[in-house]
Amino acid sequence: MGRSALWYFKRLVVALDGSEPPAPVANAVLQVLLFTAGAVLCAAHGLAELPFTFDNQTYFYLAERVASGVAPHVSLVDHKFALSSILSGAAISLGRLLELGDVASLRAVSVAAAAASVTLVAATALTLTRSWVVMLLAGLIMLGFNDFYLQGAMGARPKVFVVLFTAAALHATVRERHLQAGLLAGAATLCWQPAFLVPLALVLASLLRRDGGVVLWRLVAGGAVALVCYEAYFLWHGALAEQLSQSFVMASDSTTGFRRVRNTIPFLIGEGVRRQGVVRIFPVLFLVVSAAGLVWAMARPRRTFARLRERPGCFAIVICSYLVTAYTVYDHQAYPDRFILYPFFGLCGAVTLHYLLQRSKHPGVRVIAASAAIAVAAYVVVDSVHVTKDRAVTLDDQIALAARVEEMRVEHGPVWAVSCVHLLALERRANHTPYGVLFDGRVRRYIQRRLGQKPYLPLKDGEMPQVVLIARSGEFRAIPWLPMAYRQVDSKLFARHGIRVWLYEGFKAAPEA
Repeated sequence: MGRSALWYFKRLVVALDGSEPPAPVANAVLQVLLFTAGAVLCAAHGLAELPFTFDNQTYFYLAERVASGVAPHVSLVDHKFALSSILSGAAISLGRLLELGDVASLRAVSVAAAAASVTLVAATALTLTRSWVVMLLAGLIMLGFNDFYLQGAMGARPKVFVVLFTAAALHATVRERHLQAGLLAGAATLCWQPAFLVPLALVLASLLRRDGGVVLWRLVAGGAVALVCYEAYFLWHGALAEQLSQSFVMASDSTTGFRRVRNTIPFLIGEGVRRQGVVRIFPVLFLVVSAAGLVWAMARPRRTFARLRERPGCFAIVICSYLVTAYTVYDHQAYPDRFILYPFFGLCGAVTLHYLLQRSKHPGVRVIAASAAIAVAAYVVVDSVHVTKDRAVTLDDQIALAARVEEMRVEHGPVWAVSCVHLLALERRANHTPYGVLFDGRVRRYIQRRLGQKPYLPLKDGEMPQVVLIARSGEFRAIPWLPMAYRQVDSKLFARHGIRVWLYEGFKAAPEA
């Protein structure tokens, strides 16, 4: 006999009530849908047209050099950890075996990382609350941050991989898989140094557990595996000394910090980021809940500690969220520095809803609240989607310019690219010297310590580059001898990309020290 409309209505009410976990099949379907939605949001930015911009140009070059057999820190002097570049380079290598383009391979793994981050945050929310409504809401909140999917589409951005490994580490933690959590937290750190706060939070949380000794040992063992594998890669390529020097000594030479505190709140909520409109309610909610939680903990420390100790996975997430937020307050630059907070924004919004639903004893109220929350989150996703179609420069334009650079290399000789190394990567060429981000003060000071040169002369086997390509500003501060040995070429083609071209003519006078 067929089921009545009332039966279906009752089943809908039970589902929207959110008090029951989804069946395994339904869970898998939701995860696939969330992953697909993340991939679609990345693809909406135009994977075939989206150009490489700013730091992504550098990371693309590093990844291409990895695929060509040259380790980071040797191909390009840079202070950041390079696991994301190694993974991106591995994707390019696989793509070459399959006869795929380098850019397509690079972006495929980046899109997969961004989309998988959504499913991992949703899965963590489900493990914490056993509610499919909370799981769905966490995923929808993650889908609302359009800037994250822009970077996922562009490819090679380390902080996209940081989010992936952070979300995976949190998921492993709440599932009591501590060896795996240590490995993943270590991987997050090896993509970006400040992500060491993730394994630090897991370690601190383990010290307050009754079985803390065993958990701590597993976390440390997992992290050690990640570190040993990472350093073994550089040892195999004969680049261990350079990697250690740049990743630790050079990285510590920083002048950033509290000077940016004054714009912290606008930065945290996405002020100034394109189309960060309604989605700002979730960073605001996170800050409010975090502040309220801190006040509650200070007012009732014993009760708070007892509650959190009963939920060690939740305790680890709370500690991690406070540490990551504190560091972001201390030091932040461009908007990708916010990405590591996105899993916590998603979990906070979803778990807060769960708490409010549990406080209500009437199923009807829970149904209305859950439906409204899902509707708002879905609207946020739609509202956040913004794709710029009228780009001044496209990927095809960059590929054409790279071909022109290759012609100049054949015609004139070696090319030294400064802050535009992506043009070399598109032609699978190495830079004249590994100092391609010379406008970073840390790089100039590193050169002075290692080579004793101030200013730096880009000599390779005693030969100066015949062509110098420079993007961004400040070349006369970093390279004051440039007009003494080179002639600037007026090129509208390069100017359209913000690049200046200099051809070597020989020093008219000795460069000043």
